Amino acid sequence: LQGHPPKALKGRHKTVACRLPVGSANYLFNTKKEDLLKMEKEFKVKISVLSNPDAINQYSLEIEKAAGDTATAS
Repeated sequence: LQGHPPKALKGRHKTVACRLPVGSANYLFNTKKEDLLKMEKEFKVKISVLSNPDAINQYSLEIEKAAGDTATAS
């Protein structure tokens, strides 16, 4: 969610799904879980972090807007 102005995110998105290399996903789960929960509450969005064993130095980000539109970034 870095790079997106926090106020612009608030209430505009329903879900954010991040697909990351295993090491990156494990890092987020083990050290940033509380931060992710705070962001979910503050921005009223569901954040999913998924590990992808085939990804090396790659990530994908899928954002579902509150109105039902979906955007994908990599």
